[in-house]
Amino acid sequence: MHYDDNGWAAAMVTPWPPRECWSLLSPETSSRLSAARLGDQARRFFATELSLAPNKRYPQDGWPLADYAVVTLKTHVLHSQLALLTLPAARAPLALAAGQRGVRAIGGAGFGVLLERTKRVWQVAAKPLSGDTRGPLLLVAIVASLLLAPVVPPDEETIFGVKGARIRLRRMGLGSQ
Repeated sequence: MHYDDNGWAAAMVTPWPPRECWSLLSPETSSRLSAARLGDQARRFFATELSLAPNKRYPQDGWPLADYAVVTLKTHVLHSQLALLTLPAARAPLALAAGQRGVRAIGGAGFGVLLERTKRVWQVAAKPLSGDTRGPLLLVAIVASLLLAPVVPPDEETIFGVKGARIRLRRMGLGSQ
């Protein structure tokens, strides 16, 4: 991926197929990837060190329409490099359709209302670029907790929130996250 002087993706960012990534359906419109904000959330609530490449700058309070970054996560038991992208919800119809299928599969549970509020889709590749295969779910939990975004997993028709992500992390042996 090529980046401009602000660290924004210079090439066209297209959504990944829902079966190849975790999709987060965010009510926020901004595509800002703040290493400080994500890192603080990771440390405070997930005992994780997070770094972002490339470094992102947002002059004049602007942000790109879509963006891509590599996120590195480190805990006492995990080290992973992960691909993360974001784009407007209108450019990710397959992710929205997967979210709708997930809502139907669980009988709603209030997620239908959250899905209607989706302005932006964030996607974490299901396979890490390197390292621990539990890394994608950990990044998903961090981003979901920060953006209050419902999560659509790549491997089943469902939808869940931060609590569901934490339960899955515990099942994967990532402590009391």
